[in-house]
Amino acid sequence: MKKLILCGAIAASISGAAHAVNIKGEISPGYDSNPYRLSDNLDDGETWFIDTNVFANQKFGKFKLSGALKNRAHEGSFNNADVLTGKLKGRYKSKYKVMGKKFSSSTTIETGFKDKTYVSRTTGKIGTSSGQKIEDRYDYDYWKLSTSSSVWLHDQVKTSLALSYNNKSYDDQNIATLSNLDYEQANLLNTWLFKQNKDSDFKLAFGIGERDYDNRRQKTKAGALVAGSDLKYFYHNIKLSHQHDLTPSLSVDLGIKYEERTDNGFGYYDTDTIKYSANAFYTLDNEITLFAKTSYEDYEYNNAFTTDEDDEDLPGRQGYTIRLGAEKDLNELTGLPALGFIGVRLDDFDSNDPLYEYDRYQAFMGIKVSFKQ
Repeated sequence: MKKLILCGAIAASISGAAHAVNIKGEISPGYDSNPYRLSDNLDDGETWFIDTNVFANQKFGKFKLSGALKNRAHEGSFNNADVLTGKLKGRYKSKYKVMGKKFSSSTTIETGFKDKTYVSRTTGKIGTSSGQKIEDRYDYDYWKLSTSSSVWLHDQVKTSLALSYNNKSYDDQNIATLSNLDYEQANLLNTWLFKQNKDSDFKLAFGIGERDYDNRRQKTKAGALVAGSDLKYFYHNIKLSHQHDLTPSLSVDLGIKYEERTDNGFGYYDTDTIKYSANAFYTLDNEITLFAKTSYEDYEYNNAFTTDEDDEDLPGRQGYTIRLGAEKDLNELTGLPALGFIGVRLDDFDSNDPLYEYDRYQAFMGIKVSFKQ
């Protein structure tokens, strides 16, 4: 019901506006070699899919309302891999000067959902618990409130401080043996932007966070529940990124992020994650943009006893993702503000648990159209 209400609210924001609405639509058929991300011994074949996405936003002075619906549907017997997500967001932003310095502040409230069938990585079938199917185990609704302020200290240095609160509510399975995944989380993020020149900038961000679970227990090192406990996570992270326009046609983005997560108990859920990324974009004279996006992630659990699908937390994993593709402006051909695209994606991940090792290949093409109503 919540999902239907949110979908209706997004549709209303698109069709019932007195102000101009920017609308973007996207449709993209494609091929997926491993839609459930299963290990080789469980992989039951490839399938075709189609992505249909709609994005909309409109402004009312300093207030901006935006919404998005994204759906991936698969053919035939692979419909358990379908995914539907939606969100609706309102943001108030203002700009002003204090003692000659340029400030900006914003407050945002957001709500949304995700709907996806839980397919077990252990069996390749719909997940079960105590003999009951739990296909909606990881469906959730959420709402989020955030506020941020930034200031240009001088022409080349900008700093910002952001505080956010996120409340996520998972589908209630009504099974005594399953832990409750609902939580609330607060994050504080300090970001610094250094503009070396008009073609190059660096970003450095420091973050801390705390996640409090609703009626979920800590675990001992061996994985036994600690009666009467309330599980919490504490996060510390740092991210450095660099964007550089090497030529008018070629630009690159480089990034590295490290995050440490600790629990408030015996360290069963403690993790360390480091992720590297490198992206390149090259524009040809005929308005075709080529892109290559790569990332490598090393996600390490400090505890070896972590294979428990019903707890959502997965074993450690290491792997890479590569995306290659091209985009072309189709305005001259179609008479519409349209963009055509084509691409491929490759994922290859290893794990300390062989059931979580997988590789996956995707190919897709499509068109994006945008217009004002």
